[in-house]
Amino acid sequence: YRAKYQMMENSLKEEMKARRHRGAKVSSFWLRHRAKALVTEFYPGRSFSASNGWLFRFMRRHKIRFRRTKNVKCQSAEEKRIKIMEWHQKIRYDVLPYREGHIGEYHPYYGRFPPEKRYNMDQIPMPFVVEQGSTFTFEDDEHVHVRGAGSESLVKRQFTAHVFINAAKEEGQAKGYIDMICRGTGTRISRLEKQSYNSNVHVRFQPKAWVDRNVMKEIATDFVQFKRENHGDEHILLICDNLDAHCCEEVLEIFANANILVWFVVPACTDLIQPIDAGIGRSIRIYVGHALDRWLSVDDNLDLWEGNLSASERRILMSNFLAEAMEVMLSNDKSLIRIGAFERTGCLIELSNRQLADGTLTDDIVKPQGLLGKYTIPLRMVTVGNHDDNLTIIPNEVLPPESIDDIVGNEHDGTGELNDLLVTENDNDTATHVDDVFEIEYLDHEGDGINNIEN
Repeated sequence: YRAKYQMMENSLKEEMKARRHRGAKVSSFWLRHRAKALVTEFYPGRSFSASNGWLFRFMRRHKIRFRRTKNVKCQSAEEKRIKIMEWHQKIRYDVLPYREGHIGEYHPYYGRFPPEKRYNMDQIPMPFVVEQGSTFTFEDDEHVHVRGAGSESLVKRQFTAHVFINAAKEEGQAKGYIDMICRGTGTRISRLEKQSYNSNVHVRFQPKAWVDRNVMKEIATDFVQFKRENHGDEHILLICDNLDAHCCEEVLEIFANANILVWFVVPACTDLIQPIDAGIGRSIRIYVGHALDRWLSVDDNLDLWEGNLSASERRILMSNFLAEAMEVMLSNDKSLIRIGAFERTGCLIELSNRQLADGTLTDDIVKPQGLLGKYTIPLRMVTVGNHDDNLTIIPNEVLPPESIDDIVGNEHDGTGELNDLLVTENDNDTATHVDDVFEIEYLDHEGDGINNIEN
């Protein structure tokens, strides 16, 4: 029903939105204090006490809830907007354009790294008891309980799943796999257990099931073999967070020697712009839970579950559950989840914000979680032409589909001078308007200033 002080409540609601937008706390004291001030402003001479009853009705009318904070150490997403925009800008202008020495075909839309050559790696904490916290039951079941597997500690992290996955859109090109890091040293594991691990999961050991530098070097070495089997000597892009093990010089050297460009996400923004954090990791955990449900649907297995599974049995089972989950994640049925995570986070942006046949723009799908309103990647200027020709200066505006081949050439017929598509700018790294002053020149490919690691 309509509030008695409607103008006050509308204004208070907008002030509350603005305050939460900044990440500030909204207390009952603040709500009452502002409500009284607004009543004085809009309804002079009226008496208003801002009672508990009014506060309750105000919250109900405007669907306001009192909730605990989820994370006290992070900035709000909006406070990270500029850093995220700069990161996407660098991918578009520093990573994707053609560079001398690049090995691999140059895609007219995606540049050096088409979807099948864009990978993300990250870790997923994995308990043994996954997705077992809910059940169908009868209405008169007052104490809802699901019997676990032995120790209650099994609902906490027992393993770490280290995931590699790409953004391929074409059928049959989706690639990826999982390394499973288990607690312990791995020195007393029987040959029979090792033979029982699922062959599609690499099983490793670390005292606390962490990915430390030594484990990461092993993981990197195996990924290089995987990369060569699937992409040969061609360059690929590997997006990851700033975990100490990822930044280790020895690890980066292993990747660089195999033509793997490691591109780090903005610190403290991994939940916003890293695909695995933006849905893929959660989906894999759900699929592991589904695999566990299928295993528990067999009565004999339920008896084992309610008994005491040995650590060896749990490791073997988890390797199979993870393999099943990854197979589902890479299937055509789940391609929208996998590709969508890359698209929403901006890890699948193109060389330009081009217009599609339906009138939408390719950047419209970039929507980092928590950012309000339209998200726009800042512009830079692109120069096209030969040394002997006049330079053509092209702002990164919306390019109609038919103009792409005119700029970068057709990868099928060999037209166009790909090594003449160069990008440069002055020290203003966040310019967002085509009228900003840019240096237009040919870059020295040996000193192009990219900060990430590439051979």
